[in-house]
Amino acid sequence: MAIALLLLATPTAFADGDSLDALADRLAEQLRAQRKKFFFPKLIVADFPLLPGRVNALSESIAGQLSALMTQRLGANAMIERKALYDRLQADLLSPDDLQDRGVANWLFGEIGANAVISGHIVISADTLKVSVELRRIADDKRLADAVLVLPLSEDWKALSAEPLNWPSPPELAVPCSTKETQENFKTRGVTQPTCIECALPEYTNTARTAKIQGTAKMSVIVDEVGKARSVRVIEGLGYGLDERSIETIHRWRLKPALKDGKPVAVCVVIETTFRFY
Repeated sequence: MAIALLLLATPTAFADGDSLDALADRLAEQLRAQRKKFFFPKLIVADFPLLPGRVNALSESIAGQLSALMTQRLGANAMIERKALYDRLQADLLSPDDLQDRGVANWLFGEIGANAVISGHIVISADTLKVSVELRRIADDKRLADAVLVLPLSEDWKALSAEPLNWPSPPELAVPCSTKETQENFKTRGVTQPTCIECALPEYTNTARTAKIQGTAKMSVIVDEVGKARSVRVIEGLGYGLDERSIETIHRWRLKPALKDGKPVAVCVVIETTFRFY
């Protein structure tokens, strides 16, 4: 079976066995070209969700292999280790599935020091594995390369596609995450709502200000037992960097935690951040 690779709208054929190596060569070539523009990559390779579905063991395996190949070509100094990505996801009570939201992903990649990301998704048919890949710069969301790689589906990959990702279970919450949670729901559960101690408002991004974007971003947020905002997920976003700015700001908030029977408990709340020109 032939392996096909399409990169930057230029079709190129590769012999069996080149596969991910050929893709890594082309992506590394694009990043080296960026160095001439004084862009020095700190690259992270994100998991590739299996469509239709979620991140699983195959997603992790493909991303891990590609990350190792990119490290060989660019050197360790140009890469962010995937362990750093997983450690930060777990610390913030997130999972690789959450990186499918562009606002959450951009914020978290920035937090671990990445300025470029390889991401994409996987589709499996009867005998092929199709990997769609995007290389982009994080600061301005500029796409540097696209690729579609069609590979023979090995028995190992087929087995991995049936395995879930080994990921910690979410914590138990006194009030679970729901877009319909209201103050009345807290009362019926005997739980007080978290309150702000220091809650600065997020600032506009230059791109949003130039585009005169106004509106409200809605976030699902876990407030833990010490009043720290964690697991910030976008319910309704605005784009133009405003979702990332909201996430970044909420993580800096100081909150009085929710109480149940006089004891601090972790809860999930919906937080809105509004951007208006005055």
